[in-house]
Amino acid sequence: MKKSALFLLGIFIICFSPACKKKKNDDCPNCPKIDALIPSSGKKGDTILIKGSNFSNYLVENSVKFNGTVVAPTDMISGSDTELRVRVPGKCGTGPVTVALDDELYSEEGPVFKYTYSANLTIFAGKHSTTGGDSNGGTSFKDLLMNHPTQVGVDASGNVFILDNVNLKVRKLNAATGLAEVLSDNTSLEGPCALAVDENNVLFVSSFSTTAKKSVVYKLTPGSTLPLFYFSDPDANKRHISLSSEGNGQFYIGRVPADYSAVIPQIRHYVPGKPLEAFADSSGNVVAYKNGHLFQIRSIPVGASSTTVLTKYTLPAKAQTTLIKANYGLNQSMGLVMDENGNAYISDTNNNRILKYSANGEVTTVVSVGLNKPMGIAIDKQGNLYVADTFNNCIKKITFE
Repeated sequence: MKKSALFLLGIFIICFSPACKKKKNDDCPNCPKIDALIPSSGKKGDTILIKGSNFSNYLVENSVKFNGTVVAPTDMISGSDTELRVRVPGKCGTGPVTVALDDELYSEEGPVFKYTYSANLTIFAGKHSTTGGDSNGGTSFKDLLMNHPTQVGVDASGNVFILDNVNLKVRKLNAATGLAEVLSDNTSLEGPCALAVDENNVLFVSSFSTTAKKSVVYKLTPGSTLPLFYFSDPDANKRHISLSSEGNGQFYIGRVPADYSAVIPQIRHYVPGKPLEAFADSSGNVVAYKNGHLFQIRSIPVGASSTTVLTKYTLPAKAQTTLIKANYGLNQSMGLVMDENGNAYISDTNNNRILKYSANGEVTTVVSVGLNKPMGIAIDKQGNLYVADTFNNCIKKITFE
């Protein structure tokens, strides 16, 4: 009895030890092996030829994954023991391709496939008209009339906030009701010019007073339409054109002279209970904080000097890294937002396009058609972009697949 128990224990150790669970292709002559992907990059729905060996002649027995995303049976086109033709699954991202026949016969991670996201631009709110209008609260998104919306923000619940510039209104697109609300107008905020949403879904709006000649930041807590004083910029005749929350009530501010007579960019840092800190001058005026870094872009015309256009500061030391220089061709870029992966999205306003600066240093065009002087830009937790399409008097949404 003791010998039988020891024999069974030996079988258990041999069959269930970690060394038996996964074999390299060299140790598994019957496992699928991928030699090449043709092409090795593409977008959703593109047809890819996978060349290799030990695939199944029965197409349905091959389980193909792109970066962990399974190719649907309807996207398996044809196959043999040496070739598989499949369509790329959506939103799979860049990563290795694998082929498996069952739990025991599967390939090692194959060649890396570079996935290209396709951007879809749609009207999210507004009439898409060069003629502006003005709507009161209770209007559906598609029927909303605005006059040169310049800034946009989004909270964790998917509510979108808009600065309706000419109408001097702050609007909320309520995700729960599908209706547009008016949070404030010129009776409560004299000249709203920048906004930000913090980690607690609190909306902050900077307003320039033509009477006091100063910028004042107000906060509007969820469910409230009464702006509450938060802090005042101590310097006269400075207009805030961007506002970015650092969390814990702290903000980075991009500002210019109130009359735009000379676009001298300045960045300021606000910490509750402390004087407004001079962070940087002559380097940028559109700011975005993300995960311990401050990104800033300077709005300068094409043909200007080699002044840095997109810069990253590592905080708190303020170590500075140049990402994009002026000679790239940006022209009056008035919007900047970061995603969770360190990618920057830029509203290249006078070029009527949205650019992406990837964390790997690559610069690509996301959208170049359908925009008319895009300014503010925001991102939701799903990675969708919202753009203030200023001269088309609407808000556009960019989704990726």
